Amino acid sequence: MEENTVKLLEEIQLGCFMAENTFDQLEEYELRESLEELLQKYRKKHGEIRKEASELLHQHGEQDKKPGPMAEAMSWITTEMRMMGKNNGAQAAKLMMNGCNMGIQTISEKLNDMPDVSKEAQALGRKLIKMEEELMAEMKQFL
Repeated sequence: MEENTVKLLEEIQLGCFMAENTFDQLEEYELRESLEELLQKYRKKHGEIRKEASELLHQHGEQDKKPGPMAEAMSWITTEMRMMGKNNGAQAAKLMMNGCNMGIQTISEKLNDMPDVSKEAQALGRKLIKMEEELMAEMKQFL
């Protein structure tokens, strides 16, 4: 149980780190104020979930899990390539929706494959999925 709990918490933490990096990267672009505000709101929410995952990892005697340099570089390149020449809200919304979809799939798969994780980790995983679904829904208005 503990090993799977740690794996899920690490995945939650990694996903939130990657999302926060993307939010930070999108700040470089001139987007509509309403989109910028929404991105800031969800950056904060991802940070809160990442911190919750961190606290639970520490309770299990584990250290924080951060993305490796290659993962961060690939994410940065992907964002830059998708935004290249398309400095607009629709492209940013598509990028965020794709990221949300990846996060939902990854965490859902972990929850389904590892039913023996702690109740706290399950709840945090479900909380992240719900938040990603809400973010996707809010991004539709910018397409």
